Amino acid sequence: MRVGNVCTIRLIHGKPVPLREIDLYRRVWKGMDGIVAELQGSVRNSDGTSPPSRPDLANFDYIRLVAASAVIFSHSFLLADGHERNEPFVRMLGEKNILGLYGVFTFFIISGFLITQSACTSRSVGAFAWSRILRIYPALICCAAFCGVVLGSIFTVVPLVDYWMQLLPLDYTASTSLLPGSRGWSIPTVIFYPGGGSLAEGINGSLWTIPQELTCYVIVGLLFLVRGLRWHVAAAICALCLPLMLLPFPIVPKMLSDFLFVAPSFAFGALIYLLWGRRTLPLLPRRFGSIRSRKRLGLRRHRILLGRAGNRTAGASNWTARHEI
Repeated sequence: MRVGNVCTIRLIHGKPVPLREIDLYRRVWKGMDGIVAELQGSVRNSDGTSPPSRPDLANFDYIRLVAASAVIFSHSFLLADGHERNEPFVRMLGEKNILGLYGVFTFFIISGFLITQSACTSRSVGAFAWSRILRIYPALICCAAFCGVVLGSIFTVVPLVDYWMQLLPLDYTASTSLLPGSRGWSIPTVIFYPGGGSLAEGINGSLWTIPQELTCYVIVGLLFLVRGLRWHVAAAICALCLPLMLLPFPIVPKMLSDFLFVAPSFAFGALIYLLWGRRTLPLLPRRFGSIRSRKRLGLRRHRILLGRAGNRTAGASNWTARHEI
């Protein structure tokens, strides 16, 4: 029966009781299906698509394309003329200001942003390291094998049998896969065009950035391990490396000089992500955690809610069984 706008039930003794609490139990139970579906990853948007687990950053591919085109454009003057004096940016800005240089800086800024994101969304240091290995080495090994086996066999100036008997393609593939540039950027007996000097013998010299990239991965992994991925740490690294990159080459070793050359760009990309990610990613030591740990916390809360709702629903069922509706 109804009393005004209040739904009631009748007890055995004939006393009216409001149904609002029973309605609450029913609404909670009705919402359980949605909670369970969310925990199982079956939640869909209104258009039927799954909600993204991280922001859509696909436009970085277009930025990479522009940066790679800048590098190719800049290097074409060096390969055609043997020098970079005719490169447009050198004419406008002076020596060593080639367009490809800014393309390399752009690549490392993007890398710093995405690698920091990868670390912040990894469940552990081991998972982060494994994802970095899978990102670099399969493609690096394939690239080194193609250069040593295919290109080397085509452009070698000695008979092909001699080229293979000296194990030159295997030696180049192994050394480049382990540490690019450790044995130079050429394969003995391989010359791409006559009269070009060292430029005609160089093969895939762009891999000089791989050791610097790996070094940055190690630094990010160590910061992740000690919970030091914070914006002020990235800012300090950027401020420290920026003046060091201006040191003349004879003062520091070549490998360290190459790293200092690109480290500020990588640190700046990491800084951008950490400042941008402060909206959703807690950066304080006590609250630092991966996405997986936060999901576990949410799962625990849902389980508590499910348990409480189950207890209340069971209580409501027992209550209604004892009464006449």
